[in-house]
Amino acid sequence: MSPKGDEGMSNDNIQNGCVSSEYLAELWGWIGGHTVVGGTKAKQYSPQQPEQCYVQAKSNWKIGMAGPILYSANPWFATELASKYRGGRHFAWVCEFFDSERDAPAGSAGSLIAPSSNPRKIYEDLLYEYRAQEEHSRIIRDHKRTFTRLGKQWLASGELTKSQYDEIVASVRAPSWRIWKPVLYVIPKSGIASHRIIEVQRRDRAGYGPEYQIADLGRHEFDIIDMSGLVRAL
Repeated sequence: MSPKGDEGMSNDNIQNGCVSSEYLAELWGWIGGHTVVGGTKAKQYSPQQPEQCYVQAKSNWKIGMAGPILYSANPWFATELASKYRGGRHFAWVCEFFDSERDAPAGSAGSLIAPSSNPRKIYEDLLYEYRAQEEHSRIIRDHKRTFTRLGKQWLASGELTKSQYDEIVASVRAPSWRIWKPVLYVIPKSGIASHRIIEVQRRDRAGYGPEYQIADLGRHEFDIIDMSGLVRAL
């Protein structure tokens, strides 16, 4: 596999909108040592019975693949909310680069993606505060406010019961930090209709570089990877 641009991703590696199991294993090894939690329809990954794939780290951890894959860093609790209360419809703020600062071509709009929208930076910052159990964490405080606000909206619209809303609030307010552990969504674009990938308007972006949203991502359309072991080594 080549660590440059799209050269490592061929059409042979994507079938029915999913990355092949062989390609996933190679990609995970390329990134480094971490756990893959299944989501795509490749044969050894199942959203009902997710398997774990442990791959020995290789020397070049950079993903560096713009185009066929989108990346989104989120707290684990966001995944849990979508699975438990949103019918498995996941909202994701996505980027064409895992690390836009390092991977986007020089002089491209992608190189102007703001750090606060860079999946690698989002992942690392949240992981640092999760590990430190930083009680004054701005990042986690913002997530708590967001999930509380969304819970109120869903309750008002009849999409949640009062007991479900109370459970969300109790989870957000709980002293445990385990729900804030970051995870990375790896999303093959070939399985997502283009009209579902919404370009964020300039006034809502943190920088000039392009950012995208997918409001109805199915769990079978992406994989979740835990990169905490890799980031520890950086």
